[in-house]
Amino acid sequence: MVEINPVDENGNDIFSIGSLVGPSLLTDVKSKAFSTDNEVFGTAGTASKNTNKKKNKSGKDAQPSSKNPNLIGLYFSASWCPPCKTFTPLLTEFYNTAKKTCPDEFEIIFVSSDRTQEEFDGYYEKMPWLAIPPVEGSAKIKATLSSTLGVTAIPALAIIDGKTGEFIAGGIARDDVMRVTESGECTPDQVKVILAKWKSMERKSMLEAPREMDAGSGAQSFLGKVLGFFAKNPMMIFGLIYVYRFVQRKMIEYGYDDDSSDGGSGDVVPPPKIEDNEF
Repeated sequence: MVEINPVDENGNDIFSIGSLVGPSLLTDVKSKAFSTDNEVFGTAGTASKNTNKKKNKSGKDAQPSSKNPNLIGLYFSASWCPPCKTFTPLLTEFYNTAKKTCPDEFEIIFVSSDRTQEEFDGYYEKMPWLAIPPVEGSAKIKATLSSTLGVTAIPALAIIDGKTGEFIAGGIARDDVMRVTESGECTPDQVKVILAKWKSMERKSMLEAPREMDAGSGAQSFLGKVLGFFAKNPMMIFGLIYVYRFVQRKMIEYGYDDDSSDGGSGDVVPPPKIEDNEF
């Protein structure tokens, strides 16, 4: 279970995103990894794909802020997923507009399902937000996040409270992004309305997240969930085949096989004829 640290009794931020996604995040593919505890949100969304540090008025390097944004989006996606390739440009447009309009309100963290470093690099270089780097231990972090939030299909977007770490929205948030971007024009006013909506929504514990992730227009049917499960766990298919053949062999050994019960002919043996007796 992912541990979430809430704010203290004075309302100060003590929720560390590091408790959710691990010790470091990448701002972009050309920069170093930043600590989740102090640097990361001060550098995220500064857009320019370069490593030049900002300077303050005195000419010294400006220190990035450690204050968490109000809203954090966990974006589950992969380069090999066709629906992801459709949704990622829409989310990028929404994110860029949000950063121009409300720069400290919203941040996204990419949770990749890419299979190789090359796939991750090629896909992530087109994104303007943060990501969990594909380093040792990151696979376990991603698996824990997927399990905790109940992610059964991608793309998936989970919105959490940046101050408390509580869950806010899942499938509904994805629908919100699509609604304001699919028309071809994502305006600052539209983004402000969506961010305000998310901020006003009821906070929930992570235990309630799986039900909320499956809400909205992208909700899966039972069959879709089953197919999605086996798509993510293909070895289970071989396991089921093995169990089926094992049970089949045992049934034959104990005489429960239909073909062996009548000598192997496979013909149905009629019941014996009962003669009426006279008394």
